[in-house]
Amino acid sequence: MKHLLIVFAGILTAMNGSATLVRAQTAHVVEGTEDDNQKNVWKYKQDVSPAAAALGDPAKRLRIEVANGDTVAFRVTGNRKHGVIFERAKDEQGNKVWSVTGGPQKLADIDDTFKDFDKNNAQKTDPVDSGDIITITVTGLKPGDTNGILFACNPHSKKGSDPNHPKNREMLGVIVLKGN
Repeated sequence: MKHLLIVFAGILTAMNGSATLVRAQTAHVVEGTEDDNQKNVWKYKQDVSPAAAALGDPAKRLRIEVANGDTVAFRVTGNRKHGVIFERAKDEQGNKVWSVTGGPQKLADIDDTFKDFDKNNAQKTDPVDSGDIITITVTGLKPGDTNGILFACNPHSKKGSDPNHPKNREMLGVIVLKGN
Protein backbone atom coordinates (compact mmCIF):
# COMPACT_ATOMS: atom_id res chain seq x y z
CA MET A 1 0.00 0.00 0.00
CA LYS A 2 1.38 3.35 -0.96
CA HIS A 3 1.01 6.21 1.57
CA LEU A 4 1.50 9.86 0.79
CA LEU A 5 1.38 12.52 3.52
CA ILE A 6 1.21 16.21 2.70
CA VAL A 7 0.73 19.03 5.21
CA PHE A 8 -1.04 22.02 3.72
CA ALA A 9 -3.93 23.66 5.66
CA GLY A 10 -4.79 20.17 6.79
CA ILE A 11 -3.55 16.69 6.10
CA LEU A 12 -4.16 14.91 2.83
CA THR A 13 -3.79 11.15 2.87
CA ALA A 14 -3.85 9.07 -0.28
CA MET A 15 -4.35 5.32 -0.10
CA ASN A 16 -4.87 3.15 -3.17
CA GLY A 17 -5.67 6.20 -5.24
CA SER A 18 -8.42 7.62 -3.00
CA ALA A 19 -7.84 10.84 -1.07
CA THR A 20 -9.39 12.20 2.10
CA LEU A 21 -8.89 15.69 3.45
CA VAL A 22 -8.55 15.80 7.23
CA ARG A 23 -8.86 19.37 8.47
CA ALA A 24 -6.54 20.50 11.24
CA GLN A 25 -8.44 21.27 14.45
CA THR A 26 -8.46 24.91 15.58
CA ALA A 27 -8.48 26.02 19.20
CA HIS A 28 -10.44 29.19 19.99
CA VAL A 29 -9.95 31.01 23.30
CA VAL A 30 -12.72 33.13 24.84
CA GLU A 31 -11.61 35.23 27.80
CA GLY A 32 -13.72 36.52 30.69
CA THR A 33 -12.15 39.88 31.49
CA GLU A 34 -12.80 43.64 31.71
CA ASP A 35 -12.76 46.25 28.96
CA ASP A 36 -10.98 49.63 29.10
CA ASN A 37 -13.87 51.03 31.18
CA GLN A 38 -13.72 48.12 33.67
CA LYS A 39 -16.99 46.63 32.39
CA ASN A 40 -17.25 42.82 32.41
CA VAL A 41 -16.87 41.35 28.90
CA TRP A 42 -16.14 38.18 26.99
CA LYS A 43 -13.19 38.80 24.68
CA TYR A 44 -12.33 36.85 21.53
CA LYS A 45 -9.30 38.01 19.57
CA GLN A 46 -9.88 41.80 19.44
CA ASP A 47 -13.68 41.68 19.78
CA VAL A 48 -15.62 42.04 23.04
CA SER A 49 -19.20 41.25 23.98
CA PRO A 50 -21.58 44.23 23.67
CA ALA A 51 -23.00 46.05 26.69
CA ALA A 52 -26.31 44.20 26.35
CA ALA A 53 -27.98 41.50 24.29
CA ALA A 54 -31.06 39.35 24.83
CA LEU A 55 -31.17 35.84 26.25
CA GLY A 56 -32.30 33.26 23.71
CA ASP A 57 -31.41 35.52 20.76
CA PRO A 58 -28.11 35.15 18.84
CA ALA A 59 -28.24 38.77 17.57
CA LYS A 60 -25.97 41.47 18.98
CA ARG A 61 -23.69 39.01 20.81
CA LEU A 62 -19.97 38.40 20.67
CA ARG A 63 -19.61 36.05 17.70
CA ILE A 64 -17.19 33.11 17.63
CA GLU A 65 -16.90 31.42 14.22
CA VAL A 66 -15.78 27.78 14.30
CA ALA A 67 -15.75 24.64 12.20
CA ASN A 68 -16.96 21.27 13.44
CA GLY A 69 -14.01 19.60 15.17
CA ASP A 70 -12.73 22.87 16.68
CA THR A 71 -12.36 23.44 20.40
CA VAL A 72 -13.48 26.52 22.32
CA ALA A 73 -11.69 27.15 25.60
CA PHE A 74 -13.18 29.56 28.14
CA ARG A 75 -10.80 31.15 30.64
CA VAL A 76 -10.51 34.08 33.02
CA THR A 77 -7.80 36.66 32.34
CA GLY A 78 -9.21 39.66 34.20
CA ASN A 79 -9.54 40.70 37.81
CA ARG A 80 -13.04 39.31 38.42
CA LYS A 81 -14.52 35.83 38.67
CA HIS A 82 -16.28 34.41 35.61
CA GLY A 83 -17.97 31.11 34.77
CA VAL A 84 -19.89 29.95 31.69
CA ILE A 85 -23.61 29.39 31.20
CA PHE A 86 -24.69 27.44 28.12
CA GLU A 87 -28.30 28.42 27.46
CA ARG A 88 -29.28 25.22 25.60
CA ALA A 89 -26.69 22.85 27.07
CA LYS A 90 -28.83 19.75 27.56
CA ASP A 91 -30.45 19.84 24.10
CA GLU A 92 -27.15 20.62 22.36
CA GLN A 93 -25.21 17.90 24.14
CA GLY A 94 -28.05 15.42 23.60
CA ASN A 95 -27.95 16.22 19.87
CA LYS A 96 -24.13 15.95 19.82
CA VAL A 97 -23.62 19.60 18.84
CA TRP A 98 -20.76 19.84 21.35
CA SER A 99 -19.24 18.06 24.32
CA VAL A 100 -17.09 19.03 27.29
CA THR A 101 -13.51 17.96 26.60
CA GLY A 102 -11.44 19.77 29.21
CA GLY A 103 -11.03 22.30 31.94
CA PRO A 104 -11.24 22.08 35.69
CA GLN A 105 -14.93 23.06 35.91
CA LYS A 106 -17.89 20.73 35.39
CA LEU A 107 -21.35 21.63 34.13
CA ALA A 108 -24.23 21.70 36.60
CA ASP A 109 -27.90 22.59 36.37
CA ILE A 110 -28.92 26.16 37.13
CA ASP A 111 -31.25 27.18 39.96
CA ASP A 112 -34.08 29.71 40.37
CA THR A 113 -31.65 32.62 40.83
CA PHE A 114 -30.88 32.49 37.09
CA LYS A 115 -33.87 34.60 36.01
CA ASP A 116 -35.17 34.10 32.46
CA PHE A 117 -32.87 31.15 31.66
CA ASP A 118 -34.53 27.86 30.75
CA LYS A 119 -34.03 25.90 33.97
CA ASN A 120 -34.69 22.59 32.15
CA ASN A 121 -32.02 23.20 29.51
CA ALA A 122 -29.34 25.65 30.67
CA GLN A 123 -26.23 24.53 32.53
CA LYS A 124 -23.39 26.44 34.15
CA THR A 125 -19.92 26.19 35.57
CA ASP A 126 -18.88 27.77 38.82
CA PRO A 127 -16.98 31.06 38.49
CA VAL A 128 -13.19 30.96 38.87
CA ASP A 129 -10.67 33.65 39.85
CA SER A 130 -8.27 33.03 36.97
CA GLY A 131 -7.19 30.48 34.39
CA ASP A 132 -9.16 27.80 32.60
CA ILE A 133 -12.90 27.40 33.12
CA ILE A 134 -14.02 24.75 30.61
CA THR A 135 -13.24 23.56 27.07
CA ILE A 136 -15.79 22.24 24.61
CA THR A 137 -15.35 20.51 21.27
CA VAL A 138 -17.88 21.43 18.60
CA THR A 139 -18.93 18.35 16.63
CA GLY A 140 -22.37 18.79 15.07
CA LEU A 141 -23.04 22.50 14.71
CA LYS A 142 -25.40 23.34 11.84
CA PRO A 143 -25.30 26.50 9.69
CA GLY A 144 -27.21 29.61 10.70
CA ASP A 145 -27.12 31.88 13.72
CA THR A 146 -30.33 30.39 15.15
CA ASN A 147 -28.44 27.08 15.49
CA GLY A 148 -25.57 28.78 17.32
CA ILE A 149 -24.36 27.77 20.78
CA LEU A 150 -25.58 30.57 23.07
CA PHE A 151 -23.37 31.28 26.09
CA ALA A 152 -23.35 33.75 28.96
CA CYS A 153 -21.42 34.49 32.15
CA ASN A 154 -22.00 33.16 35.64
CA PRO A 155 -22.56 35.49 37.52
CA HIS A 156 -22.57 38.60 35.28
CA SER A 157 -25.39 37.47 32.95
CA LYS A 158 -27.48 36.04 35.76
CA LYS A 159 -29.96 38.88 36.30
CA GLY A 160 -31.23 41.65 34.07
CA SER A 161 -30.91 45.26 35.10
CA ASP A 162 -33.32 46.88 32.65
CA PRO A 163 -36.99 46.60 33.73
CA ASN A 164 -38.13 47.51 30.19
CA HIS A 165 -36.08 44.65 28.69
CA PRO A 166 -35.71 42.02 31.42
CA LYS A 167 -33.99 39.50 29.14
CA ASN A 168 -31.15 41.92 28.30
CA ARG A 169 -27.86 40.89 29.87
CA GLU A 170 -24.18 41.69 29.69
CA MET A 171 -21.53 39.15 28.63
CA LEU A 172 -23.47 37.17 26.01
CA GLY A 173 -21.89 35.33 23.09
CA VAL A 174 -22.71 32.85 20.34
CA ILE A 175 -20.64 30.15 18.67
CA VAL A 176 -21.60 29.76 15.00
CA LEU A 177 -20.48 27.67 12.05
CA LYS A 178 -17.80 29.49 10.04
CA GLY A 179 -18.95 30.92 6.74
CA ASN A 180 -22.53 31.70 7.77
